[in-house]
Amino acid sequence: MSINTEDLTFEDAMNQLEMIVEKLQNGNISLAESMAAFQDGMTLSQYCANELESAEKTMTKLMDDAGKLQPLDDKQEEN
Repeated sequence: MSINTEDLTFEDAMNQLEMIVEKLQNGNISLAESMAAFQDGMTLSQYCANELESAEKTMTKLMDDAGKLQPLDDKQEEN
């Protein structure tokens, strides 16, 4: 099972990650299946971390030091 994160939402990725964790915790799969599931879990985990980091950066750009909403400049978002 290879994970393609291109079309995933954050929520879908988290759901898949939860299912993988549950499968690994149950322990009713072979070592090869466990290794593949672990690899997929790591891919999903990294995807979710990147999505959260991106959201945090966007929120930081939207708020000034006083917590007031600032306009988002699309050209700056690429940073």
